Amino acid sequence: MKVRFRHAVKGFFGKFRTEGLVYCKYNDGALCLIRKYPYYTASEQNHKIGNAGRNLGKLFWLISDDYKNDLRIYSKLMMHYIDLSEKIPASCYAHFIKMMFALQKQIPAVDLSSITREEILEHEYPVRIVVEAMKAGLLMDIPEAALLIHEM
Repeated sequence: MKVRFRHAVKGFFGKFRTEGLVYCKYNDGALCLIRKYPYYTASEQNHKIGNAGRNLGKLFWLISDDYKNDLRIYSKLMMHYIDLSEKIPASCYAHFIKMMFALQKQIPAVDLSSITREEILEHEYPVRIVVEAMKAGLLMDIPEAALLIHEM
């Protein structure tokens, strides 16, 4: 869809229902994407994913800083394995969410809307350490990331 950018501000972003558009900026305003404003009615699946996302967001802020730094290093290493001209690199939080949903796909008994750090450590799920997640196939295996050994 071709759109005309009517705003002269370089870093313009946000939702505008009157225009029916959503403006997204990336790379400190160097890239601006525009899409149609979504209109939908919420279903049970929306609530299920919303509850899981809310719980995973809380869980992310409760895990150790060393584990978050390992995820940051992993996301920076992943930049060398993707084509940056076609795809925006994922953040450490995005890799964490991807890893948790892959865990649920691998072990269907995992309930992401109520999982806790203690439950992960108690059941020894393969997301306790970034290296374990790579070996279990939850994250892409990167040889340089073999030293990311901090626990949640």
